[in-house]
Amino acid sequence: MLAGTPEAAEKLKEYYRIMLAKKLEDLAAKEVPRNMLQEQQFEMKFETYTEQVMQYHEELSKIVALSVVPPEVHETANQVEQINALLKWFKHDFFTWTNQPKCQRCGADNNMESLGHVEPTADDREHGASRVEGYKCRDCQVVTRFPRYNSALKLMETRTGRCGEWANAFTQLCIALGHTARLVLDWTDHVWTEVWIEEYQRWVHCDSCEPLFDQPLTYEQGWGKQLTYTIAFSNQELVDTTRRYVIDPVLNKMRRD
Repeated sequence: MLAGTPEAAEKLKEYYRIMLAKKLEDLAAKEVPRNMLQEQQFEMKFETYTEQVMQYHEELSKIVALSVVPPEVHETANQVEQINALLKWFKHDFFTWTNQPKCQRCGADNNMESLGHVEPTADDREHGASRVEGYKCRDCQVVTRFPRYNSALKLMETRTGRCGEWANAFTQLCIALGHTARLVLDWTDHVWTEVWIEEYQRWVHCDSCEPLFDQPLTYEQGWGKQLTYTIAFSNQELVDTTRRYVIDPVLNKMRRD
């Protein structure tokens, strides 16, 4: 499959559709009533993340991403050391967390009223932000918009967001540095990165939000999550990686059922 081409994207989407159809067939075989909303959510996520991972291999995205990496990280020769240095720099110096944006007029961020979702502009959509949050400053009454960008290229500019934006941007940086990386979606609402480490000859969990390196049981052991599915997306394949992240595979299977 040719990475980054329209043909590759279509083939990957078709693979995702087959996987979704199989999931729905399994539900039907167990006489579980179909939830049309859940089906739509599956389809929307597959579509969104398919397009997202294909963009990492576009030349412009890689060039821009590489341009923001500091020399001390870029020049680290050992792969494990470089990824750890990238995680530390990304967390502490490059990206910021946004629960709610600062008021664009007065700069306050502690007196903002959520307005829910507002209509995205053409520019928002161009950068993958089909979802835009609106916030009204209670002090100066100005409305500030917070587009949830899916474009890794745009995130190199904005450098802020929540776990989705963090993992998106970090995965792009890994690929720009020449690593084989993929985006992992946790169906119970989290996103992180996996990087293929040559020295270990396996995929390694990397969570830029924490930052964490090779600590896959953090979510169930530390956070108390009860994972159902974790799906890894790349320009080559889609993989169910759940087994790596759960403490008890039997309980996980029960949650899936």
